[in-house]
Amino acid sequence: MRTFNVERLFSIGSFIIFQTCSAIIGLDLDVDGSFAASTLGSDWLNSSCLAGSYRDFRIDVSEADLMSNLLVDVSFIPGAASLNVVQPKALSANIFYDLIPVDRSESMMSQMTSPNGIYSLHIGPNELRSGRYFVSVQCGDEDAEFDVRSFLQPAEITDKEIVTVHFCPDATPMHHFIEYGLDDKVAGRDVKISLCLPDSLSTNLVLTTKVGSPPFREMSPSLTLSGNGSTHGSIQCIEYEMCSEQLRDDKIWAGVIGSGQCGSYNITMSIVTSTSCSPSRGEVTAAPNVIDFEMERVFRSSCDVNGWVDFRLKVIFCFPLLVLLAFTLILWRHLFFSETAD
Repeated sequence: MRTFNVERLFSIGSFIIFQTCSAIIGLDLDVDGSFAASTLGSDWLNSSCLAGSYRDFRIDVSEADLMSNLLVDVSFIPGAASLNVVQPKALSANIFYDLIPVDRSESMMSQMTSPNGIYSLHIGPNELRSGRYFVSVQCGDEDAEFDVRSFLQPAEITDKEIVTVHFCPDATPMHHFIEYGLDDKVAGRDVKISLCLPDSLSTNLVLTTKVGSPPFREMSPSLTLSGNGSTHGSIQCIEYEMCSEQLRDDKIWAGVIGSGQCGSYNITMSIVTSTSCSPSRGEVTAAPNVIDFEMERVFRSSCDVNGWVDFRLKVIFCFPLLVLLAFTLILWRHLFFSETAD
């Protein structure tokens, strides 16, 4: 960091204009444009920060990485005197694209608290862009030590390919199956998704699917896979069937929502010919109950734990009204300037 005493700094375009101030904290730029930020990879990188200060890291995403899940893990390391003390605000973590604003606002994703000391940031393949991402970790009211790492995990899955994916709580890796085509639809072929998890993990995985676009949240139908922390080294698996009636010549997306411990799962998607595909396990359910609501009217509703309630507001573009407004403005301008000229 550098401190500048500035009377007035003028700038043009994307730069910020500052009025008189006593001290502005600037970001220390190195020769390649990064903010003194270490490069993140899949290996844990140990770091620390002083109370209230920041530690920055960078991740470079190429064009070849765009159909990937970007996942960042930050793991808080409590001091010896605080091993049994819950510190939900020990750290906060943010992701920025291209640059870090001086005020560090408008991050793409952030996690400000964590009851278990694990901070997870995730950007799916539908949002990922090529370029440089910055991960900014801020310490809370006390100095802190932490480990941090990042993963770029491909989202594409080919037929019968076994893909191992790292996950953490609150992150939802997305996968899409690229093999299903019109010939498969005509032939009535189905898609089977297998999800496997070591039983040694105390975690839950929720598998949810959608055709054509990623499932941004848990949708029906879905299946849950749970590990119970067993020491026997066994593997738990579930299979999810998507029947041909609900499929089309488009990408088949699967989202895996994790909770509990960080870990890894295996996912496989394959085309199968089955005479006993169960609609109850792969049925496309009706759209969720959407409530239409009106401006300036209060609606009372409720939802279950972690559930969703959807509302819809219809905005009608009224072209005749805009024409009338434009005509009124032109008429007013004509009359005003005519009177001025006289």
